[in-house]
Amino acid sequence: MLMPVSRIASVCHDRGVLVVVDGAHCPGQLDLNIERLGVDFYTGNLHKWGFSARGCAVLWIDPKFHNVIRPLITSHHWNTGKPMIEFTTQGTNNYSSYQSVPQAIKFYKDIGGHEAIDKYNRSLLAKAVDYLTEKWGTCKLDIPASMEAPFLRLVKLPPIAGFSASTDDSGRLRLKLLEEYKLIQYIFPVQGELFIRLSCQVYNEISDYESLGDAIQELSKRT
Repeated sequence: MLMPVSRIASVCHDRGVLVVVDGAHCPGQLDLNIERLGVDFYTGNLHKWGFSARGCAVLWIDPKFHNVIRPLITSHHWNTGKPMIEFTTQGTNNYSSYQSVPQAIKFYKDIGGHEAIDKYNRSLLAKAVDYLTEKWGTCKLDIPASMEAPFLRLVKLPPIAGFSASTDDSGRLRLKLLEEYKLIQYIFPVQGELFIRLSCQVYNEISDYESLGDAIQELSKRT
């Protein structure tokens, strides 16, 4: 969900509260300018929507806190007051994922940048949601359009025998989709119903969601 981060940060700061944002899905999905948000700390993954290697993320710290924020691991450059050095030089950590970032950014730009990616993903996502809700006779999660993430939607699943709206059963259903249909999906219980999360990226096409639709429909007809 999209949240009014700047407004929330303003309210918090008026009350003397520091603001830490976990923006895991934001880099690459949103046209993001962290410095304009007015927050104190921001972290977000680069491998989810930014095409970098897994385990690669960004940590932004307001400059006024550079002298007080320290990494958990004490290493060679500890206590220099320079977060970039302190956080990236930590003993025998594997830094290879970081090396993918320049090429990931280049690829992001080469395929059209945020505008082209946003246009493709939004269009495909809308088609996928319409297709699946019609096929399953269900609906997407009812939240304000202004709060919908650009490339993500939750769609309600039809009833499937043997799977209740519980965390354990959602995990079993994810495993079943993987083992029987070679599909990787995230499924969540929401207010007594099971929902599946749709994600759209430039390497997806409508046939991917058609395969998902067929798999869920087949499971829903089993007794």
